[in-house]
Amino acid sequence: VKGAVRLVNHIPTESYLEGVLNAEISTRWHIEVVKAQAVISRTFALFKREKRLQEPWHLSAGHYDQGSKGADIADQRGRDAIRSTTGIVVGYNGRLAQTFYHSNCGGTTADPGKIWQHQLPYLKIIAVPFGGSDPRYRWASVITRQEMRRILKRAGLSSEPIDDIIISKRTASKRVYELTFTGRIKQRLSGYAFRKASGYKRIQSLLFKIEPVPEGFRFSGRGNGHGVGLSQWSAKEMAEEGYQYHEILYYFYHGIKLMRHQG
Repeated sequence: VKGAVRLVNHIPTESYLEGVLNAEISTRWHIEVVKAQAVISRTFALFKREKRLQEPWHLSAGHYDQGSKGADIADQRGRDAIRSTTGIVVGYNGRLAQTFYHSNCGGTTADPGKIWQHQLPYLKIIAVPFGGSDPRYRWASVITRQEMRRILKRAGLSSEPIDDIIISKRTASKRVYELTFTGRIKQRLSGYAFRKASGYKRIQSLLFKIEPVPEGFRFSGRGNGHGVGLSQWSAKEMAEEGYQYHEILYYFYHGIKLMRHQG
């Protein structure tokens, strides 16, 4: 916008992490999962810095990159986790890995190739028998037919009346890959685009089923987030069961090597 000012905060990586941990998880969780989060958030930030080296800024503070709320949310447990893993990053073939993570995978992680059209060898579909203690593990949401027409319009489709919604394709991890909307015309929309148009809080994940109800359509599912990489609530349970932070990381990222970042 003409005349606007963009504020860019320059901050050392380790100090930046202090404002990330309590934005992404709670540092009151088991210290091993806090350490794991410190390592993947550090790796994520450094990967973005390399990618955006010629840009005026490297990271945003929202969900498009990773949450950061600054020094106000820093605490001693977070600093301890950062200090005890200083400089440690997730590497793959000697380079920084893309350490995607999310709240809860709902029992199975996702293939990034089915969401963002690029596959990464260290991010595989795995069954995850942890994470059920998350109070939002199971979710449900009702969307009226009128609301559904608005969602379709938001996604760039026709807002014609809808008779039914069919899950026409699922991925190997059982996530919704494509939805077909029937009525006077038939329309298709990717699960990813549908979730974005509906709102991430309303459709928590793509692990869902649909049933018609008098009000419209009821969506019920498991998990929270895109499902790629480390599942935070699953990692929390793993830490509580005795897993060390490096064991948690090797569980979710395959063929990786923890290394100390230079520079």
